[in-house]
Parts: sequence; structure tokens; C-alpha cells
Amino acid sequence: MIRKIKTIVLVFFALFAIPFTSGSFRGKFLDQNDLQEDRARFWFNFYSKNARKTFLQHLANGEDFRIHIESIFTSYGIPLELYYLGLIESGYKRMAISKARARGPWQFMADTGIKYGLRVDSEIDERVDVSKSTRAAGKYLLDLYDIFHSWALASAAYNAGESKVLGAIRKGETRDLRILCEKRFIPQETCDFVTKIWVAKELDLRRNEFGLPEFKRVNNSDQLFRSRSI
Repeated sequence: MIRKIKTIVLVFFALFAIPFTSGSFRGKFLDQNDLQEDRARFWFNFYSKNARKTFLQHLANGEDFRIHIESIFTSYGIPLELYYLGLIESGYKRMAISKARARGPWQFMADTGIKYGLRVDSEIDERVDVSKSTRAAGKYLLDLYDIFHSWALASAAYNAGESKVLGAIRKGETRDLRILCEKRFIPQETCDFVTKIWVAKELDLRRNEFGLPEFKRVNNSDQLFRSRSI
């Protein structure tokens, strides 16, 4: 109960204490100027060189589901750049599981998955169902957008939790993600998470420039609707 009251207070401060300019609901994920340039350069170099093989595999994994995911996001009014959020979360490995027990392509914790309509019990885990978990992720992102009026901040909250990002906004008295990151109000891991999404998108769209091979897009429906029995 105390935690819930604290969150409500933080929402009040974040949404009403600091003016903001509303953008289009279908607006961009973020602008390059919103990024920490040094971190963007680091991740460009990391994914195109150091982790090139793994990054290419993750891109290939995502191609199996991309058309379906983008269709869902389009129907929800979510920027298609957020397709890459799933790529950074899991490498689009359906059965991915973290040390914290987050699972599936969108790395839902069990409680959050259930909150957004997924079945997670002793028999079925719909977090690994690409179609259902993508719809759940879309609903979650829309809720986060309703709080922050920013897809970049919504993505940060997807990683760190809305309370942490709301607290950072209150302390920093700004909704500028770059400033919040530079002043360390938001953990660097979360700032990097948002940066990675943008970098992954840029590398994918500029494959020829970075010597990355093209992939043939497919709609692999056989892989979309499998929910693992536990």
C-alpha cells in the first residue's frame, strides 16, 4: 500500500510539476540528439565489430517474426523502431530466460505477464508465445507512454521500472532523457538499453554501410503461437 501511494505521488510530480510538449501518438522513438554520443559510438563499434556474429544472429532470429510484430505495433500506434526493443531484450530467442526469471522475447516477469493477459502457470507459459507476448508488450508500452508522453522514457521504464524513471524525472526536474542520463538520475544500464535500441535500428537500416548481410523477410507463423508447457 505504501509503495502504491509513493508511485501515485511520483506520477503527480512527474506529470504536473514539469511542463511538457505533447507529440504525435505515432511519433518517433527518439532523435539522435537525445542520445549520449559517446555511448552511441561505443555500441555502434561493439555490435558491428566485437559482437558482430551474435548481433547478426539476433537480427536473423527476429526476421522470423518481424512482419507479425510490426503489424501488431502498427495496429497499436507504436513506433516500429520499438521492434528493436525486443531484439535488445532477448535477441528474439523465444525461450530466453534471465537470472531474474524474466522470460520470452519480451522478457516479461511472471507477474507483469499475467497483468497484461498472459497465462503463466504450472502448465502453460504464454510469455514464449510470440504473438500473445507481443500484444502484451504493446499494451505495456502504451501504458508507459500514457505515463511519460515519450517513447524513449517509456522504453527506459520498460527496462528499469516506471517508479525509477518517475523518481529520476522528479529529482532532475526534466523529461530530457539525455540530461537524466548525464546527471546519472537514471542508471547507465538503462540509458544504454535505450541507446542500444536506436543503434540496433541504425545498423539494421544501414547494413550495406557497415558490411552487414541482408536477410530475406519471412512470416514464420509456425513459430508464433507456441506456449511452452512447464
